[in-house]
Amino acid sequence: MIEPIWIENGANSQTVLHWTDSEPLDGAYKVLIDGEVAYTTADTHVVLSGLKPGAQYRIDVIQARPDDGTMTAYATPARGTRLLLTAPEYSDVYAYKFYQDGALLATQYGSNGNAYLTGSLAEGSYQFKVGLVDAVGNETTGSEVTGTVEDYPSPPTDPALVYSAITRKATITATPAGSPAGYLLFSNYLDGSGLTDGLVSIPLAFSTTPSFETFELAAGAWIFAIKAVDTLGLVSTGEALTVNVDTDGSQLDDKPPAPVDWDCYAAAGGTIIVDAETDYSSIKVYQDGVLLDTVAASALPWTSGDLGDDTYDITITNVNGTAESDDSEAITVTTDSTPPAGPATLTIEAVK
Repeated sequence: MIEPIWIENGANSQTVLHWTDSEPLDGAYKVLIDGEVAYTTADTHVVLSGLKPGAQYRIDVIQARPDDGTMTAYATPARGTRLLLTAPEYSDVYAYKFYQDGALLATQYGSNGNAYLTGSLAEGSYQFKVGLVDAVGNETTGSEVTGTVEDYPSPPTDPALVYSAITRKATITATPAGSPAGYLLFSNYLDGSGLTDGLVSIPLAFSTTPSFETFELAAGAWIFAIKAVDTLGLVSTGEALTVNVDTDGSQLDDKPPAPVDWDCYAAAGGTIIVDAETDYSSIKVYQDGVLLDTVAASALPWTSGDLGDDTYDITITNVNGTAESDDSEAITVTTDSTPPAGPATLTIEAVK
């Protein structure tokens, strides 16, 4: 730190400016007269010239640190979306200018100006540097440093599930992505019996590899997910898989979703026609909650027999092996087999 400045009359009527520095530099000092750089020296004194008798001057001495070209900004690698940039703190630096990939991010002043928190950044690497500015605006910029933003650990991909009816256990394996610290197996059951609203929210086991064997599964719909965990404890979203266990220990087919893209309308003779877009092998058609027929997807559109003249609520379900979806939204149709009224005879007239 530069201590108070004093002036003495030297030999040959010279005016000599002196100062002391508790943190001396290997570099130079700048002497400012009324805000302008008048002298640069490596000494702690300088001979002043050109001063007018009786005039008043403001004289400042600063360390010439911004001319050394060696200062560096430090970009702290972090998980998240922001980076903290920190430059060395010097009492003689008037301002700090932070740059990202060559563009000015911010100019900060004062004793706390040497640290800057960036805004949200996408995952990737960025080049940062800092400019140190003295009181008269001279600036030096340090060498570039790399800051890296890493998002939450990538979740495993393409999870696979193998279930054994003999052991009533499932083996779940996922292909890892990235380099997380480990993996957690999550489930929707607390202890093999307590379902938590279908949410895959309960951690069951930790492993350094993305492969797990479950304990013996009771009958029910089990939902599992493998999630990646990093060294800070951040957990990824993960991929969910379902295994439906029957009371005899066998695996049931996955329950399909309810049909959405389908239609039903009345046809001649008290019949109805049902057509649907489905990714499953077959559908079931219900009339007022009573099963009318199971129809192969290849047999659509399907025409019913004579239902009689009435109004019906028709619903359908998707069928996946032994599993059936919930009902679709109902379509109300009215059948009418009565032919139109009118004469049943023809009148013949010759036309020339």
